[in-house]
Amino acid sequence: EIQYTCGSIGHPVLCECVLDYDYPEPLPEATNETTSSTSQQQKTFLETCVDICIEETEATGPKDNCQRWKEKAEAMHKKKERQTQLMELATE
Repeated sequence: EIQYTCGSIGHPVLCECVLDYDYPEPLPEATNETTSSTSQQQKTFLETCVDICIEETEATGPKDNCQRWKEKAEAMHKKKERQTQLMELATE
């Protein structure tokens, strides 16, 4: 189903699958701590989606979904933070 609903060629791209159709975010690639820079924070998947939307808007004109995606991404981020806090409290 995900290949049909969230494929390419006339179907939504990966960001739309997550932000419009509530599919889970893809898992980040594992990084080797010795090769990754600690001073450079990596963007989250949702931040990247919002940035791509904004960049595309600048090139092709306004899109209604950018603001909606930004709001949903912020809400999803807050939800993850709350879940993390609850997990930390549960392990104390």
